[in-house]
Amino acid sequence: MPASRAEGSAPIATAAVAPPPNEAPAVAESPAASAALAAPAPHTTTTPPPAPAVARVSPPKEPVSERETESAALLPAAAPSGNGDNTDYSVGANDTVVVQAAETLGHFADWSKVSSASLRVLNKLHKSAMVTLGHKVKLDLSKVSAAQFEAARRDYHQKLQETFFATHRITLDHRTAAC
Repeated sequence: MPASRAEGSAPIATAAVAPPPNEAPAVAESPAASAALAAPAPHTTTTPPPAPAVARVSPPKEPVSERETESAALLPAAAPSGNGDNTDYSVGANDTVVVQAAETLGHFADWSKVSSASLRVLNKLHKSAMVTLGHKVKLDLSKVSAAQFEAARRDYHQKLQETFFATHRITLDHRTAAC
């Protein structure tokens, strides 16, 4: 285990520093030296521009290889911005919605401020029947507008996603990854 990890601190990344852009390149004094300066060195690398400062992320709690521990490549470069969810949570024609993952008739009742029993009657569902992912459900929007229903529904799904991404980290399993 590296000393930096043994002491409890996060690994520190180092990078080569390029000379300032206002410095003039060295002038060769002989033809051989000028030819050497004109040709690129066989193993030279260019230094990328410095990365923007990001918030320090604590190391993962799950076990990882020593190589992954030393690399910051698996850590997010920045906090996610915006909402990457492109699911349609809108209310459709005739006040219907398509059931999405993690939704129940009880959710629809809460968001529309009516009882589950009234939604069961409206959709001709038996007392023990459950709504099915991908099927349409008719809503009673007599107490809230379609926009209010959609906002409550979108907020519910956003909180689910935030909770998921706050507690899980996506990693690459090198045993199954294609090269």
